[in-house]
Amino acid sequence: MDPLGQRLHPLHQRLAELVAPVLLVAGEYDIWPTAASVRELAVRLDADVAAVKARCARAGVNPGVDIQALSGRESDRGGLLVAITEQRTRADIDRLADVLGAAVAAERQAAVPA
Repeated sequence: MDPLGQRLHPLHQRLAELVAPVLLVAGEYDIWPTAASVRELAVRLDADVAAVKARCARAGVNPGVDIQALSGRESDRGGLLVAITEQRTRADIDRLADVLGAAVAAERQAAVPA
């Protein structure tokens, strides 16, 4: 595994720990865990992607691209494409995982009727 892949492995683990809020996407976006060096990772959120992205932005983090906004396909609803470049440190990746996880949890809580 190359150095970037080594830094990304903990992100994969952290996202997998968020089993309820973040589910790895199968099918055409299934790039994990088979790739030796993953730079992009697609996840399916069980929360509104635009709202999650807005929460992340308020925390100063760009979590990724709304896949459905790009494709227009209903089947891509909830999909988020996360890209990590070689410039990102382990701390950057940990912060992304923390902020994304918190944003998804907050949106899931907001969606529960009072």
